[in-house]
Amino acid sequence: MMASAKIVKPKSVIHEQFLGCRKFTADTYWHDIIYSCACNKFPRGVKYDTLKNTIYVRFEVSRGKTKGDTFIVPEEDKDIYILFMHIFRDILGLRSDKDISSSKQELEDIRKCSEIDLGVDWKKLKPRSMKNQILMNFAMTQIKENDLDPKTVKHLYNTIQLGFQFKSLSSDDVLYEKGIVTGINGLEFDPETNKFIITNLSKPLARTDKPAARTNKLIQTIDKWTRDHKTYYNIQG
Repeated sequence: MMASAKIVKPKSVIHEQFLGCRKFTADTYWHDIIYSCACNKFPRGVKYDTLKNTIYVRFEVSRGKTKGDTFIVPEEDKDIYILFMHIFRDILGLRSDKDISSSKQELEDIRKCSEIDLGVDWKKLKPRSMKNQILMNFAMTQIKENDLDPKTVKHLYNTIQLGFQFKSLSSDDVLYEKGIVTGINGLEFDPETNKFIITNLSKPLARTDKPAARTNKLIQTIDKWTRDHKTYYNIQG
């Protein structure tokens, strides 16, 4: 299961100020991670400076390139919880089984509220936010089927979006049926590296005078499956 990795709970709590934010979630997956942080066992790429009350996060933004962010830890439990969820979900890309189910339900709610016809061809499906949500669900399914680390969901989603952006993928490559992407031609899983790669050759970019589209912010608001930063994550036991 994607979010069922065992987390070994340390015995001694060092940062008691983190424990209070667990009351804002009933998800045991997040309870365990927050407890580990309270015991000074943070996800890989995350460090906490007690003297400066600062969390440092380093994550992969592209192959071989990393980026760092710095966050001052707030005083209120709710604000700490919001910060943790931003770091763990939005930056590290972690998701529990409940998060995944919630994301799928959001897709169904969007469909019902918007009365979107999911039976059309992928090229005709609108709005773009619906397409992005469906692609995110496809990424989540692929990660679960290949028993990969939860954080690789955003890496896969970003790989797919970059494939479209740089014309390695096109709408014709998407295998789509009534709200579900069943496959993408040219997107393959490499068992040696445990990563998904695009095997199609890039097509020449067409010239245009239109301004570049802004980066899609779906991954910041889904559950909020956020901006496409990636990191190699393991809970340190």
